[in-house]
Amino acid sequence: MMSSDCDYERADVVGLDEKQKPKVNVVDDKDYLVVTIQSKDRPKLLFDTEYHIRLIDGSPVKSDTGRQKLIRCLESAIERRVSEGVKLELSATDRVGPLYDVTRIFRENNLTITRSEVRTRAGKAVDTFYVPDASGHPVDERTIDSIRQAIGQAILHVNGLS
Repeated sequence: MMSSDCDYERADVVGLDEKQKPKVNVVDDKDYLVVTIQSKDRPKLLFDTEYHIRLIDGSPVKSDTGRQKLIRCLESAIERRVSEGVKLELSATDRVGPLYDVTRIFRENNLTITRSEVRTRAGKAVDTFYVPDASGHPVDERTIDSIRQAIGQAILHVNGLS
């Protein structure tokens, strides 16, 4: 584990109570550390369930300072990924080109799409997008208003996420 690889920057997630925050525990067990992470489940939280974490020289992390650093890195990484953004749902008559228009408007407003669901039913397109700003922070009200004006008030429904 290299210092430059660690990222302690935490997400500034509004409304996250103590039960939703990740908990990381590190315990010595023989010649290795057992790292236990408890967090609200969500897609892609942990790709693998077993990791071998060693210092750059190949030795295990044994110091309290190293353990605390490991804990801060893991907690920060999980917290940054808690919010998928604001849920924006568009409902309109199906036609050619609306996805291009919508993604262009999102890009022009510095938004990132973290997840989307696109459906068509009985000639009606229902597209759901989860969008934080380009830095991963919640979208501000002014940006939402700008998107509503560009897309159309009647077809855009906004729901906040935690």
